[in-house]
This record gives sequence, C-alpha cells and structure tokens, in this order.
Amino acid sequence: MSAVTAGSVAAQPGATTAPPIRYRPAALSLDAGWGAPTGWGLTYSHMLGQQFDWTLGGGLAISGAKLGVGVRYYVAPERRVSPWFGTALVRSGGMSDLEVDSDADADDDFDWFNTPDASRTYSIRANWQLHARSGLRWQPGRVGFLGALGYGFCLSDDPFRFPDAMPRADRRLARVLGPGGVEVSMSIVVGLGR
Repeated sequence: MSAVTAGSVAAQPGATTAPPIRYRPAALSLDAGWGAPTGWGLTYSHMLGQQFDWTLGGGLAISGAKLGVGVRYYVAPERRVSPWFGTALVRSGGMSDLEVDSDADADDDFDWFNTPDASRTYSIRANWQLHARSGLRWQPGRVGFLGALGYGFCLSDDPFRFPDAMPRADRRLARVLGPGGVEVSMSIVVGLGR
C-alpha cells in the first residue's frame, strides 16, 4: 500500500520545482577592461525570462564614445556561478589626433615639450563592431561580478586613417589598441529591484 502511495505522489505535477534564479529583474554594472563593448562605462541589463537578459550600455575607449546593445544567455542562473554566452552590437564614435610611438627612446618619455610627430598621429573613424562574448557570472547576493572573454569584429570599412609616413610598427601597435580584437573585461554587477 505504501508503494502505491509513494508512486502516486511522485506522479503528481508540481511535486518538484526548479530552484529560483539568483538574478534580480534588472542590474546596473560598472564595466572595465581590454576590448569591452562599452570600454570603461556602465551597462543596464534586464532579464527576459529565466536565462536571458538584454543589455544597453555606454562608455569611453580609445576609439571614442561607445554605445551598445546586447543579449546574454546564462547556463545555470540558479547557481552562484554561472557560465554565460552573448553578443553585442556596438557603435564607436571615433577619435582624431591620436599619437603612437612604438620605438620611443627612454629619454623621450619624460620630455613633455616635444611637439607631436605628424608621421605618428592618426585617427579612428566612427565604426560598428559585433562582439562575440562568453564568461562567468558570480552572484552571491545583490552585488556580483561578471568576467568576459571575447572578440570584436569591425563591421565597417577599415576605421584607421594613418599618414603615409607612419612606421609599420606604429601602425601595428595602433591596431592592437584600437576598436575590435580580443576582449578581456570585468564588471561589478549590482542587482536592482526585488
């Protein structure tokens, strides 16, 4: 008789429920890092169901002011640490009169009165980027951390404008520092709402 009772209890719908997610309905994060979609900036995120959120953020980087939107998918939002995957579409405003010098002498580093060398001054035009990202989110309470690794693809024509006389080593360094490329970033996430 007890076996029949146990079987009927197990068959009842709703006998087991999934643990609740740890994330608040919305969050505000402070972002920083190399190649981050918002550069050094702020991002607002809002949950779409149990495992997705959408993001809207802005900040500053060497490629100018940045504004982006994105989505993230959390593998295990009920746990303190969850892997996630996402993408972001970003618009960079561009910058002009940037200077790079990959082979500066040690004495030149402290000479504030040198005039910029025109052959080492370049600009970055406004451009679009698509970021593919992944990482971990640790959310022990209202405040948590989100780490990201990824890559940004420039969707616009080559945004760099170099003078003809600019050395090749300086061009390579400028491209490493500019928009697109590898992302290694970290965010402090503060949950909003209940």
